[in-house]
Amino acid sequence: MSMSRHFIVMYCVTFFCLTAVKAEPVPYPQDRTALRLYLADGRQQSFTLHQLQRFPQSTIRLRDATG
Repeated sequence: MSMSRHFIVMYCVTFFCLTAVKAEPVPYPQDRTALRLYLADGRQQSFTLHQLQRFPQSTIRLRDATG
C-alpha cells in the first residue's frame, strides 16, 4: 500500500472512531422492559425503566475487614 493511501485509510478510521465517540447516547425508552425476573415458581416479572425509577432508593456502604 502506498504511503498516501495508507494515510487516507488511517485518517478515515480515525475520523469514524472520533465520530462514534462524540455521538450522543440514545436514551433508553421509559416504557420498554428494562428488567425481567424469572421467579422460582416459574412466573416472571417485568419492569420498565419508569417503574424501576419509582422504587425507593437507598445506599449501602461497605467497609473492608481491615478498615
